[in-house]
Amino acid sequence: MLTIRDAQLEALSQARWKDFERRAVRYLEAALPAECASLGAAAVRESVQTAIRKGRAYGLVEEYDFLRYLNLMYALGFDFDTSPAHAWAREILDRPGLQPRARMDLLTDATLERERAAEAEAEAEGVDADDEPEDEPDADEDVDEDVDEEEREAADA
Repeated sequence: MLTIRDAQLEALSQARWKDFERRAVRYLEAALPAECASLGAAAVRESVQTAIRKGRAYGLVEEYDFLRYLNLMYALGFDFDTSPAHAWAREILDRPGLQPRARMDLLTDATLERERAAEAEAEAEGVDADDEPEDEPDADEDVDEDVDEEEREAADA
C-alpha cells in the first residue's frame, strides 16, 4: 500500500503552484508584452504570486479563475480589491454564498460593463476611442508550451 505523507502532499502542491506561476508569467508576456517589458520579469512574477495569494484568500481554486483575477489586476490596478475607487469589486469579492466561479463571473462582467460605459461616455464627449486602454487579455488564450525552460532560467539570471 502506498502512503503519502502530509509533507509529500505539500511538496506536490508547491510544485503545482510553481508550474502554474511559470505558465501565468508566459501568458502575461504573450498577452501584455509592453506592460511586462515595462515592469520587468521580477515584478511580473511577483504580480502572479500576488494574484495567487489574493485569489486563494477569496476562495479561488481553478487556474482559469486565477488568470481572470490576474487580468483584473492588470486592468484595474494591482490593489483593485482594496482600492476605494473599486469598492464595487470588493463588494463582489466579499459577497457571501457565491461559488468562486460565480464570483469571478460577476466581477468580470461588472468590469466589462464599466469599461463599456466609460467608452460610451468618452465617445459622447468626443474623446478618441484609441486613447482608451486595451481590453483585458483573454484567460482562455493558450500559452505557448514550447518555451524552453533553460531560456527562461537564463532570462531570470
